[in-house]
Amino acid sequence: NAFYVLKDTSPPSLGLYQAGDAAWQGAAGKAYNVDFFDSLSGLATAQYRITSQPAQAGVVLKDWTDIASPGGAVSYTADWTVDFDALREWATGYVSVRAFDALAQSSAAADAFYILKDTTPPSAPSAVSPADKAASSTSTASFDWTDSPDLRSGTQNYQLQLSLSADFSSVYASSVAAVSQAALYNLADGNYFWRASAADRAGNYSAFSATRAYTVDTSSPV
Repeated sequence: NAFYVLKDTSPPSLGLYQAGDAAWQGAAGKAYNVDFFDSLSGLATAQYRITSQPAQAGVVLKDWTDIASPGGAVSYTADWTVDFDALREWATGYVSVRAFDALAQSSAAADAFYILKDTTPPSAPSAVSPADKAASSTSTASFDWTDSPDLRSGTQNYQLQLSLSADFSSVYASSVAAVSQAALYNLADGNYFWRASAADRAGNYSAFSATRAYTVDTSSPV
């Protein structure tokens, strides 16, 4: 055997295991599951590209970028992240992938998955009732505040906080509500402070509303 010949006429194959990511992302760090294989000459590189429309149309948010350089390995199966800063809140990020083997043969898949980005919190709510420095003779208190719109992922819920200190160094009671009102029960007599904030579906939290004072006094006059 004076020599031998290695033949590879097959491009890499792609493991498209990642569905479209319908969960809104508010920060970098999520890893995605698309794998790359070439059992003959081996993988030279794997890459991704992000566009604002399907089929690699619209604005190129991130042009072809190396995911990995496997150096001839027959597979690359580690989950990988994208450049989160390249994504835009005004567009869905459609992620396409491709791989090259050692002979420069390639395979590609448009729109392997998509990413929804939202890093902008909802607007801060405004307290409605009770009025500032209001007093109640019952241990149940109902609180109301304005709706907080979120123009990207949408408002998920609201958080009500009640504290014995104006700086909210500790929270006496709290409630998470789907709407812009909530009630707290079995409050002890005392002077309280309350405020509310909103959260969107990407986990971004608004600023708190202005703080209001509230007094509970259930004791009968002497």
